[in-house]
Amino acid sequence: MSQKVDSTQNMLQVADEFLATAQTIPQNTNAAGDEGFKEISGTLGALDVVFSAKTDLALASSATATFHLEDSADGLTSIADIPGASVTFTQESDVDAIAAGTILARIPVPSTAKRYVRCNIATNDAAATGTIDAFVEFKGR
Repeated sequence: MSQKVDSTQNMLQVADEFLATAQTIPQNTNAAGDEGFKEISGTLGALDVVFSAKTDLALASSATATFHLEDSADGLTSIADIPGASVTFTQESDVDAIAAGTILARIPVPSTAKRYVRCNIATNDAAATGTIDAFVEFKGR
């Protein structure tokens, strides 16, 4: 049975496998994770990419942040979205900020992913502020 986790405390993280480290959230655009591609495919569903607020985040009411995974066979060319590996977070109207450490999205690395995987973060808010971490978590079985 899995448990819903609302913060990064006590998570089983894979050492040094960050896809984004304290990356400033993009404003009304998208950006690839600042740590680039990682070789995390071929794990048969044993890994999740977890997106969390590194610092407090501010998004306008009803603004969205979309987190998704991209892959490539060589880490240089033919970069494409991984179908189904996307989560959209919508800011609630009665929330002022998202606290640091809050889990924003969790995306399993699909068994169909090509050798190299990276993340991409997008918002539709021109005034979004804060930073994001994206890291690999091992799902113990």
